[in-house]
Amino acid sequence: MELIVRIQEQHALQEREYKNRQTGATEKFASVGFELVHGDCTFYAEMIQEQARKVGTLSKDFYYVATILAQSRSWEDQEGTKRFENRLTLTKLCVL
Repeated sequence: MELIVRIQEQHALQEREYKNRQTGATEKFASVGFELVHGDCTFYAEMIQEQARKVGTLSKDFYYVATILAQSRSWEDQEGTKRFENRLTLTKLCVL
């Protein structure tokens, strides 16, 4: 989906190591979080991997066209409770 947004807050680049389940190799996951405003709604979305490493600091003074991938997943935790997660990933952010 594409939305016109304003950046309320940009968080610092975070990197963490994880073990790739398919290859067993240790890899790094990178993300930059953004609190974005669209109309009356404020929401959190992330840029990930190389895009996150390259983004730099963006201005809060501009409006942007944000291309967002919305994903949802469910799983059962160790106690047997069904859990849900919604994830918003920024795939593109361009100055309007």
